[in-house]
Amino acid sequence: MLIKISAWSTLIAYIVLVTLKKPNGGVGFISLIPEAVGIPPIPILIFDKWLWKWIPFIKMPKLKKEYKGLLKYNFGGEDLNKNIQVFIEQTFTNIKIKLKTNEVISNSIVAEIIEENGDFILYYNYITNPYSKYSDLNPIQIGTCRLDVSNPKKINGIYWTNRKTKGDIFLE
Repeated sequence: MLIKISAWSTLIAYIVLVTLKKPNGGVGFISLIPEAVGIPPIPILIFDKWLWKWIPFIKMPKLKKEYKGLLKYNFGGEDLNKNIQVFIEQTFTNIKIKLKTNEVISNSIVAEIIEENGDFILYYNYITNPYSKYSDLNPIQIGTCRLDVSNPKKINGIYWTNRKTKGDIFLE
């Protein structure tokens, strides 16, 4: 998507420059290319960071920066709950997730929101970084999370890890 926006922005910038500067000959036209290429990154960065959130035909959910919620999981045959905080940094092209509990902080490695059967699903892989006093009982894990973000006010999903743990996530 950004490649298309970048290409069209460069073409439009080039046409505007040709119209305004009225170059003479082939060298004049060619000399405008570097100038045209240098203009689009600014509007593209503005679009990627902020503008996309205000365009009504872009259906991607606009997630809050912070959620609080509950992690329900099974450990040693016992069903347990843990309070969590989730922090999200979202642009049009990138999303980063940080989850905090009293024992660990996990950070996304890769993440993407996709449309799946009419719902918007956030998939991300993550690595946990346990606090030292919990690292023996709860060592570093790599996991995957699947969250339904169709309603950004109330997010639910599941996770599973390389240590064969799994659970449900409820965020508001």
